[in-house]
Amino acid sequence: MLKLKVIISTMLLLVSIIIFIFKALPEIKQIRKYNKTVNGPKLYRWIADIMEEYPQEYKRMKRSMYIWIYSYLLLICSVVVGMAGLYVVYNYYDYSLTRIAAILIIVFSLVYLYTYRLYARNQIDLYQLVLKNFSDQFVEERLKMIKESEIASRYRALVMIMLGIALTIVL
Repeated sequence: MLKLKVIISTMLLLVSIIIFIFKALPEIKQIRKYNKTVNGPKLYRWIADIMEEYPQEYKRMKRSMYIWIYSYLLLICSVVVGMAGLYVVYNYYDYSLTRIAAILIIVFSLVYLYTYRLYARNQIDLYQLVLKNFSDQFVEERLKMIKESEIASRYRALVMIMLGIALTIVL
């Protein structure tokens, strides 16, 4: 039975690494490259214009962004707890902290996935509202990048969920 648990968790670990390398990493690189080329005075001026024209929608987007950031920080904290749990397992052979961390990783990955989806949906709604009033190539490119970043976020959350499940199965 132990061999089956180890084989299943190893397969989950390998699949999650493959998904991250071949799906999430190229998306992340593309988004970072786009952000490096776009960031500048034009972007800040454009955001200031949006803040003036659509204050309610912009506030809703910022609020959802803060919720998403907090959920991401909770996910990072659960990964840190998992690393501390592995230290405890290595030195004291106590698996309780690692089990708790695995469950937290799964839960906070799902929360991260949901909150990022809300944030991306609010951004898309705001940019589509801007596109209704006037057509701009910059806004269309931003809209495309938001949709691609949402896909990359799904892959990252899937990888974290698979890692949490692998830890849960092994322990």
